[in-house]
Amino acid sequence: MHGLTLLLLLAAAASTPSLDARFAELCGASPDRYPGLRAELLGQAGVAAFLQARAAEAKTAHERAIAGALVRRLRAPGLARSLDHWAPSQRALARHAPEHAAGVELGRVFAGEPDLAYERLFAAPATKRPSYETPAGHPSRLLAVVASGHEDAFARLEALLPRYQDAAYELANLDPARAVTPILAAMAREQNPDKKAAHIWALGMTRSRRADVRAELRRLLHEEGTVAQAAEALAKLRDRGAVEELVSLLGSNERSWVFEALDSIVGPAERGRRIDALATSPKADFRLRAACALEMGNAHDYTRRADALAALAGDRDPAVRLRALRSLWGVAGDHAAGFSPRVEAAVLRALDSQDTEERRLAANVLATLVPGHRPARPVVQSAALRAVTGTDKELAENLLPSLDRFFGESTPAVLILLDDLGYVSRKWPGPDLVAKARARLPEPGRSIRALASKPIPQLRELVQTWRQTRTAD
Repeated sequence: MHGLTLLLLLAAAASTPSLDARFAELCGASPDRYPGLRAELLGQAGVAAFLQARAAEAKTAHERAIAGALVRRLRAPGLARSLDHWAPSQRALARHAPEHAAGVELGRVFAGEPDLAYERLFAAPATKRPSYETPAGHPSRLLAVVASGHEDAFARLEALLPRYQDAAYELANLDPARAVTPILAAMAREQNPDKKAAHIWALGMTRSRRADVRAELRRLLHEEGTVAQAAEALAKLRDRGAVEELVSLLGSNERSWVFEALDSIVGPAERGRRIDALATSPKADFRLRAACALEMGNAHDYTRRADALAALAGDRDPAVRLRALRSLWGVAGDHAAGFSPRVEAAVLRALDSQDTEERRLAANVLATLVPGHRPARPVVQSAALRAVTGTDKELAENLLPSLDRFFGESTPAVLILLDDLGYVSRKWPGPDLVAKARARLPEPGRSIRALASKPIPQLRELVQTWRQTRTAD
């Protein structure tokens, strides 16, 4: 009987997982299994000494961190429970930026607890957008705690890097030279463009002069979703070898980042010379890049950029002309300073184009560039009248609200004249504009007849037609 009991006890002992086995299972557990396995391990006899030894001597930084967190739980159970049940205060939630305030609070309560911060990151459920009212919503705050005050910090962050892209920033801050290799490895594995973008930013932070780093960043200039980050990283590295590739991307959707990278690497003067060279290139795609790039810059070089775009607005290639007009519209909106003779001539020429889109873009530029504080020159007023009385009804509707920029105090009389002759659409805002004009000029006849004295032949013709209709009536 005693022999049978001994055999049963030995069999039970053999079937019970050892502390080593339990700990190994915990270190590889999924987030949903981790709390249960942790509770089982912490309930075993002799676990405190076992975990203390593992925290100091385990083979991997991951195992040492998990063991350290469990030791901390045994020594300070109240603290561990409070961190487990953390939630932002009502004061933080009432702030204008509650997400930021909650993150600050989380960083404050976990400060000085890198082991528990690591455990929380490892055991956090994998959700796309965790609530900012939970620790999982602030991985960067917890990563900053992991990065502080522990000799294992670098290795721990390296272990978390496959899951948390923000770990790359902390690695670059801790040891820029050492961080390059794990960040490059993470980039090679990563398929998600957003996560890869974070790795690229961090790589730029290292200021590494390694040839493989620069080569990889130049390659990423041509990968969808990483152009902006690669351009900024190359700018941080001051990589002159990337200048030609950056210039080739001045026509891309990420051109603002490319533009700034060129400024950082070669300076505004050389960047300007390279764009000017593109603008006079015999290749249409080069001129198209210039038309895109010339939209960007500072107010002090407004005239130079506007004149260059005016030249491109007359390009033989229709795509270049359209892009130049779009950029000129953007330049005009940013630095409205009226016309130069070249810009005026280019826009008026485009307003008479056979291409519908070109005409409409020219009308937008025209309405933006004309100084609002005084009437436009007669040649410009005449162009505006041709536009609102032409066959392109959409162009006319779009330009009508800007007539006051062309005609100043005469605008109510011009609007009523156009309405009486049937040139004002019944679509909004035409009727509203006319109603306001008629409210200002209840008896508009005299003001309309006075328009005939202006040095605008087309306006005189419109007034003459209006008089004839009144006589006929």
